[in-house]
Amino acid sequence: MDAKIEARDAIMSIPAFSGFSTVISLPKMSDVELEQAVTYEAKKYIPLPLAEVQFEWMRIGSTQGLIVAVTNELVHRYEEIAKLSGLNLAHLELDSFSLARALGGESASLIIDIGARDTVLLISENGWPTLSRTVQVSGYELTRLLSTSLGIDFLRAEELKKKQGLNTGSDVVLPLLDSILMEGRRLIEEYESALRQAGEKSAKVSKVILSGGTAAMSGISRHAAQSTGKEVIIAFPFRGMIYPGELEATLRDIGPSFAVAAGLALRELR
Repeated sequence: MDAKIEARDAIMSIPAFSGFSTVISLPKMSDVELEQAVTYEAKKYIPLPLAEVQFEWMRIGSTQGLIVAVTNELVHRYEEIAKLSGLNLAHLELDSFSLARALGGESASLIIDIGARDTVLLISENGWPTLSRTVQVSGYELTRLLSTSLGIDFLRAEELKKKQGLNTGSDVVLPLLDSILMEGRRLIEEYESALRQAGEKSAKVSKVILSGGTAAMSGISRHAAQSTGKEVIIAFPFRGMIYPGELEATLRDIGPSFAVAAGLALRELR
């Protein structure tokens, strides 16, 4: 209200595990023939009848395509949410696409988004998610276990998690955090192995990007670097955007929590 925002068109994201996406090879043929070929290929990969989903595909470079599918039921549910909120649902996309758009670059990187409900891991290349996985370990779970082990309330545990990080309750926090990083190493190896098989021996994942509120936890980037053997940076989805200099510190602080939102906002600009 104070910001006097009048726009009613909205772009929403859905959890990566609620949809389906896969990368396929594109044969050399006309656009009309390609459209038919992709629809035929989609039947092989989408685990539901095409009549029950909404799917689209897009080119990734000249030889690959990306198929994305979401059930009609889920789309209708989000349309109803938008309607009840007085909004017009302009687009709906998997959050892995938003993360890749906001945080990815030309070189391949592993994005680890530790959310409140789950953790999304994805390999981003040229701003596209080429490989992704979701694990049921969340920032909420880390805080809850810390709260229980130290006998303190949830809000106090959340504060300690961010400020003292791995220096507090590491015997409880580290096993869960390491389970996420182990999955990250597997994803890196799967991606790099596929590249080696394709003859691209020098192509590798260049860095790891941590996002989500838990990325602010003290010591997490150092531990992630030791675990993955990669350079680790904290997500800053506002790069390339114009903002007052006095907001720099604040945006750096909240940036990891706004990666998906920033990616959605950039959809119409990239």
